Amino acid sequence: MTKITKDTIIRDILKEHILLPVVFDKYGMGCAKCSMNAEETLEQGAKLHNVDVEMLLQDIQKFLK
Repeated sequence: MTKITKDTIIRDILKEHILLPVVFDKYGMGCAKCSMNAEETLEQGAKLHNVDVEMLLQDIQKFLK
C-alpha cells in the first residue's frame, strides 16, 4: 500500500482504495466522479473545496485502519 500524503494524486488514491469516496463525500468532495482527479493532489482538491487537508488525511487514515 502506498503512503497517502497531501501530494498524492486523488485518482491514485481512489484506484488503490475503492471505498474511500465515502470519506471524500463526508467533506462534500465528489472526487470519485470528477475528471480533475487525475491531475489534482489531495491538497489541491481540499483547497478547492475549502477543506483542511490535515483533517482529511486523518480521516482517510482512520478509515483505512
